[in-house]
Amino acid sequence: MLYYGYYDSSLRKDVQHPAGCRDTPENRKKLKEFLVRLNVELKRKKELLKGWRTMPYTISDSFKKLEEIYSDSPDGTKKDIERFKKKFLEYFNPNSPISEVNKVNCERFLLEIKKLKQKKNSIHAYGKRLYHYINFLANEEEVIVPFKINKYIKTKPEKVPKLTFNDEDFRKIFENLYKKSRLFRTTVFCLAYMGIRTTDLLSILCENIDLEKRTISFYSPKGKKQREIGFHKDLVPILKPMIDDIKTGKLISYKKPEHLGRACTRYFEQIKIGGKKYVARTFRKTFITHCNLVFRMDKSIVKELVGHKQAGITDQYYTEFTVNSMKDELKKYGFPLLDWMNNSDPNYYNEEDKI
Repeated sequence: MLYYGYYDSSLRKDVQHPAGCRDTPENRKKLKEFLVRLNVELKRKKELLKGWRTMPYTISDSFKKLEEIYSDSPDGTKKDIERFKKKFLEYFNPNSPISEVNKVNCERFLLEIKKLKQKKNSIHAYGKRLYHYINFLANEEEVIVPFKINKYIKTKPEKVPKLTFNDEDFRKIFENLYKKSRLFRTTVFCLAYMGIRTTDLLSILCENIDLEKRTISFYSPKGKKQREIGFHKDLVPILKPMIDDIKTGKLISYKKPEHLGRACTRYFEQIKIGGKKYVARTFRKTFITHCNLVFRMDKSIVKELVGHKQAGITDQYYTEFTVNSMKDELKKYGFPLLDWMNNSDPNYYNEEDKI
């Protein structure tokens, strides 16, 4: 078999590869032609690297540019970038040249963060943001040579059980809700009946709610588009007093999703269900699970209601498939397999002999 080797300037070492063909005069000729083209490309990349090494571009500069590009992104994305930046700069000097962001150093960074005493998905969040950062530097800024992280070093997500309210706790939430303020009651009813994101809920304006047609129009920060959905008739008596009082402006006056989340967490603690890891987002997961598995609603309609781009996301990340739901669905598998076997078995004579 034929092999060929060359010096890789970006990796700073000799590299050898199999040519994937047998050693024949014809293949040797083709390989020599290939190596001529390869050397031209390697020379071009080497010249580019020289240029990058002389550029006054530091790691700190790259984050300034990154934050500038993502300035209009949702708050969650900006927080993810800030969290990654803080951790990344614990291992990299912000004043170092951008060439320090290379394969060897990035793999060392991943190996170090894997040692952190954090949840596996929290560590994976650092890894995902690193991959986006490398792609940004290589393909958008074009200040580093593209490289791939070793698949055995890459962080991996952990699939955790989908948490939804059980029937007893869900009832307890609403049985005690009359004691709370009208703002909080409206918030909980909207989350439970609409299944939308908290960021979507906080963007709803009173003037964009039509109580007669039972429709709501709002801007979705995550989807970055205007959406219009219908809502349940039971929400009308909940929304009407709020709209009559506020008239124009935000329906829900919490400043940030975090404030809304803390209000829900405090309420769960007050009604003695705080130790079950319920959060505001649990309303969304419970809504989707009930729509799909309990009330058997059309999945394409559920997808539109909750603002998912693909139906698969609804099932994979939000719907909790129970054993009972699986057994119910299996009833649709209607082949009379036992009857086929028993009716053709000449060895049984009585009904009790059937399997």
